[in-house]
Amino acid sequence: GVIFDFDGVIVDSEKHWGTIENPYLRKYIPDWADEEYNALLGKSLSDVHDVLVSTRGFRLSKQQYFDDYELMAQKLYRDIAKPINDIHALLNALDRKGVKCAIASSSKRSWIDLALLTHGLNTRFDVIVSAHDPEIRSGKPAPDVYLSAIKSIGYSEDNLIAIEDSTSGVTAAKAAQLFCLGFCSNDSVNQDLSIAYATIN
Repeated sequence: GVIFDFDGVIVDSEKHWGTIENPYLRKYIPDWADEEYNALLGKSLSDVHDVLVSTRGFRLSKQQYFDDYELMAQKLYRDIAKPINDIHALLNALDRKGVKCAIASSSKRSWIDLALLTHGLNTRFDVIVSAHDPEIRSGKPAPDVYLSAIKSIGYSEDNLIAIEDSTSGVTAAKAAQLFCLGFCSNDSVNQDLSIAYATIN
């Protein structure tokens, strides 16, 4: 089986999140620099809020941040993000070989479902796990989403591959004892994928 990260691996949302979220954050953190966004990649929405509060004095409540983010996400996943090049072909090839496919993502399940439905990918995954699911205690870089996906897909770690494009994601997959491939994307810059077993473009 193959367990995919979602943002930056299935859809090209990473590059669009930066162009949407950086201006938003500058409204509340005037000296916010675009380069700081890289440290947020791969983390759950709750964890991002915690980082912003603790390191940058972000003053919005978690609920207000979530509400604002929901509006941004609906537009991004419905109208802006597109499938990563060749993802349809890859999923077709895996399907022909009987390989089960899963998603383990920091994004909310509703956003994943919206993007998959928009781009005709909603029937391609046997398992979808979100860091916002009730049973998930910690988002990436903790291994929780991967451990849940492993349990649901029904294969041992030795029979699964994870594909990740962020430092947090690779760390989570490795912590779950998965063979992890780092996906080097122009949209996920300055991510340390060195602990992956190999990298792909």
